[in-house]
Amino acid sequence: MGRFFLFLIQGLKRFSAVILRKWFGEKDNHFDGSVIDMSQKQFQYVDNGLGLPALRQPYKNVTMKIHSFLAKGNYDAIKDTCHRYLTAQTRGTRSYIPLWDTVLITYAELSGLALTDNGTPMGTMLEQDLAFFIPTLAVDTNKWGMHLAFFPFQLYIDNAPAIVAGREIYGFNKTIGGFQKKIGKDTLDLTVSTLAVDTFSEKSLFKMRDFINISPSNGGQKSRNKECSNLTDLWGGMVDSMQKSDDVGLFQGLLESAGRSLSELIKLQGRLVFLKQFRSVTDGSHTCYQSVVEAPISLNQFVRAGFYSPHDISFQSLESNPICEQLGMAQKQENLHGIWGTIEVTIENGEEISSASGYQKAA
Repeated sequence: MGRFFLFLIQGLKRFSAVILRKWFGEKDNHFDGSVIDMSQKQFQYVDNGLGLPALRQPYKNVTMKIHSFLAKGNYDAIKDTCHRYLTAQTRGTRSYIPLWDTVLITYAELSGLALTDNGTPMGTMLEQDLAFFIPTLAVDTNKWGMHLAFFPFQLYIDNAPAIVAGREIYGFNKTIGGFQKKIGKDTLDLTVSTLAVDTFSEKSLFKMRDFINISPSNGGQKSRNKECSNLTDLWGGMVDSMQKSDDVGLFQGLLESAGRSLSELIKLQGRLVFLKQFRSVTDGSHTCYQSVVEAPISLNQFVRAGFYSPHDISFQSLESNPICEQLGMAQKQENLHGIWGTIEVTIENGEEISSASGYQKAA
């Protein structure tokens, strides 16, 4: 009891000292009364110096083992999604037009060295993710210019710092994911789970549920068994696969001519695009900050790659995860073409294409 009163007295002394300093106009060593210039566009990020959980970008020399498949969607649904999340939020400065009716579904195993804010190596960070990429053509409306931009519409991740950093820094639409996998020479058997409910109701319980399964078609018997030693051969095979789609959008000819050398394409047009936003604390239906962000991604090293045998993909019906409806994808698709590969990339600092901040709820 005596220790409690001692702490209480010490607290009252400190509180009284602060009041007296303010009353007599004395300077506070911790706060000098100066006003922060809110017109500044950038402020110093405050953390403990380690950078966790939002590790500082750029992310250099990230090794990625990728497994990608082209899934068919509905072009109008994909176009509407790009307009809602990207074009409409640029306030008329840029349009993002999907290239095809296909979505690039990519499972990736990533590893990279985590650094403190002053560049001290902390250790290797591992990550697994499943991403839904929409290839778009970004067209400037105020001046002549266009380039490719890949929109990672939804990602499922098993690494908490990667979720925090991706959402906070760039605007990656990341959520929690669990992975069960078996990788063969020419096959991938993958099940991805996420936190979800089957149907909305007061009795429904959010828990980790299997959501996506990717497995070899017909037991994996139809193998292409082709490994590519360079990007040009890989690109040629990808274009050949996309040509077999019934409707590949308006820009296939443009991409075919530009993509004769994938290394040149990546060097000139390797960009990711995101919608970065945070809810307003005063009104959750609005944002306190919202911007369309683009970030360059550079290919440091091409290690090896090849083509998968045809695979099937299926989605479980989960009302809390309506990605099939948003992109117009069937819940089961068969004989999808795919690639595998190992590459090393760097995700650079990004740029705001348009931004808005400072929402205040009306009185």
